Amino acid sequence: MKDFLVGAILFSIIGGLMGAALFPMVKEVEVEAEVILARGGFAIPSFVIQEPSATYDCDDATLDMVKQCKVQDFDYIIVVGNLDIENERYLDCNHTWLWIKLNGDVYPYDWGRYVHDNQHYEGYEIDLETLKLAVDYDVYRYNR
Repeated sequence: MKDFLVGAILFSIIGGLMGAALFPMVKEVEVEAEVILARGGFAIPSFVIQEPSATYDCDDATLDMVKQCKVQDFDYIIVVGNLDIENERYLDCNHTWLWIKLNGDVYPYDWGRYVHDNQHYEGYEIDLETLKLAVDYDVYRYNR
């Protein structure tokens, strides 16, 4: 346990000095993800996501994260849910994000950032084709 704590403290110090160069997302990632890095030297995903707009919403951002996960070799689960409702039904879902699989656990990423709140751990898994249908529907809806 002592070695683990020392490693976590050293990572925090080194991360503050070198994090921007080695791990661009470190400053935006909560302590839990930093501990994963310290514990096992695991890489964490780094995403480049556009700002939300009338034509770029959560399904577009999630699809972009999926593409970047494939390039960075991260396993993921695509999730839909409703961040305003606990224990939402599938028909209440109005948002999508990813659970990134790291060391046997999942870590929610929304709009390219790690988020640590209970609502992001609730939701329903969907497949890539369903996500692509949502993106295609947006294109159809905005181009009518």
